[in-house]
Amino acid sequence: MKRAAVALAVLLVSACVAAGARAWQFHDAAKPGVHVLGIDLSGKSRSQIVAALRRWSDDAVTIRGGGRTYHVPRSWLVSVDGDATARRALSAGSWSSLVVGGRVDVAPIVGSAPAAGNVLEEIARAGR
Repeated sequence: MKRAAVALAVLLVSACVAAGARAWQFHDAAKPGVHVLGIDLSGKSRSQIVAALRRWSDDAVTIRGGGRTYHVPRSWLVSVDGDATARRALSAGSWSSLVVGGRVDVAPIVGSAPAAGNVLEEIARAGR
C-alpha cells in the first residue's frame, strides 16, 4: 500500500512538472492549434505572428476579368492589421490545449487596402 502511494505521488509530481514545462514553452506564444488565415501559429511569438501575416499578405493571388489575368499581392486587396490580429491570436485557445489537442481558428482584423480601388479600376478597364 505504501509503495503504491509513493508511486502515485511520484506520478502526480511528474505530471505537474511536465504541465509546468509545457506552459512555460508557450509563455508569450500562441497556444497549440491556433490558426489565422490557415496559418498554424502554435508556439509563435507576437513578432513571428506579425511576420507570418505579412508573408501571407505578400503572396500573390490571381484575378481574372475581361479576358485578362492579373497576379497581385493580397495586400493590394485586403489589409490585415498584424498587431491587432497577433493580440487576438495570443489570447485565443485554452490552457487545456497544452494537454489535449484541438484547433482554434481566429478571425483576422481586416480592412480594405488603399490600393484595392486601383486594382478594381484596372479590371474594369480590361472590359469586365
